Amino acid sequence: MKIRFVPLAVLLLLGLTTLAQAQEPERGQLYEVSIMKVDPGSLMTFIENVTMVKQAAEAANLPAQFGWQTWLRDFEVGFVSAIPNMAWLDDDQAFMAAFAGTPGEELFAQAVEKWEADGGIFGPASREVWEQETTWSYAPEEPGIAEITGAEMLEFWIKPGMEEEFEAVAAEVGTFLTELGGPYPTNGFRTVMGDVAKVTWATFHDGREDYFGANSFEKAMAGAGKVEEWQAIVERFAACVTKSRSSGMEQLIDASYGSLGG
Repeated sequence: MKIRFVPLAVLLLLGLTTLAQAQEPERGQLYEVSIMKVDPGSLMTFIENVTMVKQAAEAANLPAQFGWQTWLRDFEVGFVSAIPNMAWLDDDQAFMAAFAGTPGEELFAQAVEKWEADGGIFGPASREVWEQETTWSYAPEEPGIAEITGAEMLEFWIKPGMEEEFEAVAAEVGTFLTELGGPYPTNGFRTVMGDVAKVTWATFHDGREDYFGANSFEKAMAGAGKVEEWQAIVERFAACVTKSRSSGMEQLIDASYGSLGG
């Protein structure tokens, strides 16, 4: 079984088809997203391994395009990396090659050996590419939080044949969030590789206590007199989806490298 190291800074099992495209349509920012299930008793070992790769990346002073964020949800670890286009995924050796001849090369080699030795503590990764839709999203005019430490995720699966109706109501969600305002940025994503029926909204925060308390979405809507408007959007939205899932994720800053600026 061949093993590769991708820009997400985690070993993934091969078996993925090539994704080269001669011409790509204009897209929003793309993100490679991978989720790995980790043995509960080995979670700290797994995170230590990711942190070791992060330390090697820092020593090597890797370029910004190799940055990643590490997220934790129960015993699932997620990796997110901004990519410039789909063809970027074809070069599965670029991340490894970036360490060659750098001060981080030896530490990276040690990290790879440790990954291979500890391979039994995690299962195969799900791998997707998400495209950010700016019309579904909200960004505060001024930074509302100093540091992102968590995210609340809402995932929805679009009903077959309801794509056009969904696009319209998803844009209404973005407009509503922008008019409501608040300190927390929210990004809407469509899945362009993987489970393409799925769309995701991620709201980023600096602590769940304030997010669900003093700065909650419900309090903001009530204060702005927009509860009924939101309920009407939700009804139209619900008619376009088959199922949904919500979850919270914690960002592991010490196991993340650089930014997601692409």
